[in-house]
Amino acid sequence: MREKYLVILAVMVIGTAIAVGFVFWSNRNLPAETLAKKQKAANPCLGLSADQGEITCEEAKNIVLKEFPGKITEISRKQMDFTLIVGKKSLYDLWLVTVRLNQPIKRKDGTVKTVVIVGVDAKDGKLKYSELQ
Repeated sequence: MREKYLVILAVMVIGTAIAVGFVFWSNRNLPAETLAKKQKAANPCLGLSADQGEITCEEAKNIVLKEFPGKITEISRKQMDFTLIVGKKSLYDLWLVTVRLNQPIKRKDGTVKTVVIVGVDAKDGKLKYSELQ
Protein backbone atom coordinates (compact mmCIF):
# COMPACT_ATOMS: atom_id res chain seq x y z
CA MET A 1 0.00 0.00 0.00
CA ARG A 2 2.82 2.36 0.89
CA GLU A 3 4.53 1.66 -2.44
CA LYS A 4 1.36 2.71 -4.24
CA TYR A 5 1.41 6.13 -2.51
CA LEU A 6 5.09 6.60 -3.33
CA VAL A 7 4.41 5.87 -7.01
CA ILE A 8 1.51 8.37 -7.05
CA LEU A 9 3.68 10.99 -5.33
CA ALA A 10 6.52 10.41 -7.80
CA VAL A 11 4.15 10.77 -10.77
CA MET A 12 2.76 14.04 -9.33
CA VAL A 13 6.26 15.47 -8.77
CA ILE A 14 7.40 14.52 -12.27
CA GLY A 15 4.18 15.91 -13.81
CA THR A 16 4.61 19.21 -11.96
CA ALA A 17 8.25 19.47 -13.06
CA ILE A 18 7.27 18.84 -16.69
CA ALA A 19 4.47 21.47 -16.53
CA VAL A 20 6.76 24.11 -15.00
CA GLY A 21 9.46 23.32 -17.53
CA PHE A 22 6.99 23.67 -20.40
CA VAL A 23 5.83 27.10 -19.16
CA PHE A 24 9.41 28.37 -18.94
CA TRP A 25 10.29 26.86 -22.32
CA SER A 26 7.26 28.32 -24.10
CA ASN A 27 7.89 31.85 -22.73
CA ARG A 28 11.56 31.60 -23.61
CA ASN A 29 10.69 31.14 -27.27
CA LEU A 30 8.45 34.21 -27.46
CA PRO A 31 10.03 37.08 -29.38
CA ALA A 32 10.80 40.06 -27.18
CA GLU A 33 8.25 42.13 -29.11
CA THR A 34 5.44 39.66 -28.38
CA LEU A 35 6.39 39.50 -24.72
CA ALA A 36 6.44 43.32 -24.54
CA LYS A 37 2.95 43.47 -26.13
CA LYS A 38 1.61 41.01 -23.55
CA GLN A 39 3.11 43.07 -20.73
CA LYS A 40 1.77 46.32 -22.23
CA ALA A 41 -1.72 44.80 -22.54
CA ALA A 42 -1.63 43.88 -18.86
CA ASN A 43 -0.39 47.35 -17.86
CA PRO A 44 -0.90 50.04 -20.54
CA CYS A 45 1.09 52.57 -18.48
CA LEU A 46 4.23 50.42 -18.61
CA GLY A 47 7.20 52.57 -19.63
CA LEU A 48 5.26 55.86 -19.65
CA SER A 49 6.28 58.61 -17.26
CA ALA A 50 5.15 62.13 -16.43
CA ASP A 51 7.23 65.23 -15.87
CA GLN A 52 7.28 66.82 -12.44
CA GLY A 53 4.03 68.64 -11.70
CA GLU A 54 2.07 66.63 -14.26
CA ILE A 55 -0.48 63.93 -13.70
CA THR A 56 0.74 60.36 -14.12
CA CYS A 57 -0.44 57.84 -16.66
CA GLU A 58 -2.32 55.98 -13.90
CA GLU A 59 -4.11 59.18 -12.88
CA ALA A 60 -5.07 59.92 -16.50
CA LYS A 61 -6.34 56.35 -16.86
CA ASN A 62 -8.52 56.69 -13.74
CA ILE A 63 -9.91 60.08 -14.86
CA VAL A 64 -10.96 58.62 -18.22
CA LEU A 65 -12.47 55.45 -16.75
CA LYS A 66 -14.71 57.56 -14.47
CA GLU A 67 -16.23 59.24 -17.54
CA PHE A 68 -16.02 56.34 -19.98
CA PRO A 69 -16.15 52.94 -18.24
CA GLY A 70 -14.53 50.18 -20.24
CA LYS A 71 -11.24 48.46 -21.01
CA ILE A 72 -8.20 50.58 -21.82
CA THR A 73 -6.57 49.35 -25.01
CA GLU A 74 -3.86 51.98 -25.45
CA ILE A 75 -2.31 55.00 -23.77
CA SER A 76 0.20 57.39 -25.32
CA ARG A 77 1.54 60.89 -24.83
CA LYS A 78 1.01 63.54 -27.52
CA GLN A 79 1.13 67.29 -27.98
CA MET A 80 -1.99 68.57 -29.74
CA ASP A 81 -2.66 71.98 -31.27
CA PHE A 82 -6.20 73.35 -30.86
CA THR A 83 -5.40 76.76 -32.39
CA LEU A 84 -8.00 76.45 -35.19
CA ILE A 85 -10.74 75.41 -32.77
CA VAL A 86 -10.02 77.93 -30.01
CA GLY A 87 -8.89 80.80 -32.26
CA LYS A 88 -5.68 81.47 -30.36
CA LYS A 89 -2.44 79.55 -30.02
CA SER A 90 -3.19 76.65 -27.72
CA LEU A 91 -0.87 73.65 -27.47
CA TYR A 92 -1.66 70.96 -24.95
CA ASP A 93 0.39 68.02 -23.72
CA LEU A 94 -2.15 65.24 -23.51
CA TRP A 95 -2.42 61.69 -22.36
CA LEU A 96 -4.36 60.00 -25.18
CA VAL A 97 -6.34 57.12 -23.72
CA THR A 98 -8.19 54.66 -25.96
CA VAL A 99 -11.10 52.85 -24.29
CA ARG A 100 -13.30 50.00 -25.53
CA LEU A 101 -16.56 51.05 -23.91
CA ASN A 102 -18.61 48.77 -21.66
CA GLN A 103 -21.77 50.43 -22.97
CA PRO A 104 -21.69 51.53 -26.64
CA ILE A 105 -22.73 55.12 -27.38
CA LYS A 106 -25.48 55.74 -29.93
CA ARG A 107 -24.96 58.94 -31.90
CA LYS A 108 -27.72 61.20 -33.25
CA ASP A 109 -27.16 59.84 -36.76
CA GLY A 110 -27.97 56.33 -35.50
CA THR A 111 -24.44 54.92 -35.60
CA VAL A 112 -23.22 53.02 -32.57
CA LYS A 113 -19.67 53.61 -31.33
CA THR A 114 -17.80 51.21 -29.09
CA VAL A 115 -14.41 52.93 -28.81
CA VAL A 116 -13.49 56.40 -27.58
CA ILE A 117 -10.14 58.20 -27.63
CA VAL A 118 -9.88 60.75 -24.84
CA GLY A 119 -7.25 63.45 -24.38
CA VAL A 120 -6.45 64.32 -20.77
CA ASP A 121 -4.41 67.47 -20.11
CA ALA A 122 -1.16 66.35 -18.52
CA LYS A 123 -0.96 69.57 -16.50
CA ASP A 124 -4.37 69.76 -14.83
CA GLY A 125 -6.08 66.41 -15.58
CA LYS A 126 -9.03 67.97 -17.41
CA LEU A 127 -10.57 66.30 -20.45
CA LYS A 128 -9.59 68.34 -23.51
CA TYR A 129 -10.48 66.03 -26.39
CA SER A 130 -12.65 63.03 -27.17
CA GLU A 131 -13.36 61.16 -30.39
CA LEU A 132 -15.77 58.28 -30.84
CA GLN A 133 -14.76 55.50 -33.19
